[in-house]
Amino acid sequence: MGKPKNRGYKRSWRNLVLDRGYQLRFTLFMVAVSAALMAGLGYFVKGAADKATDTAMNNVLGVSCKEPDLSAFAGPAGAGPAGGADAAGGGEPSEAAGGGEPSEAAGGGEPSEA
Repeated sequence: MGKPKNRGYKRSWRNLVLDRGYQLRFTLFMVAVSAALMAGLGYFVKGAADKATDTAMNNVLGVSCKEPDLSAFAGPAGAGPAGGADAAGGGEPSEAAGGGEPSEAAGGGEPSEA
């Protein structure tokens, strides 16, 4: 028994590359996108790590941390609990603001007979 005359398909480096220009551009594009994503994510992770390190060092030294700036989470001026109708003096005062007895609609008070 000798070698078979026709061995069939043989894989080689030559037939892995189909279009050199396209495959090179595509590979470089994917490497650039991956590098940009990793740099961006690394920037945010480094910021979080620095903040955690500062907090840990302040805890060890007994220094209180400064209050966080929550202005980015605040709504537009005049909205929310501070800028509603109650704050402007209009409408009925709410129970939370010390405005008397709870209303019947809220489940408090005497049930009315109809």
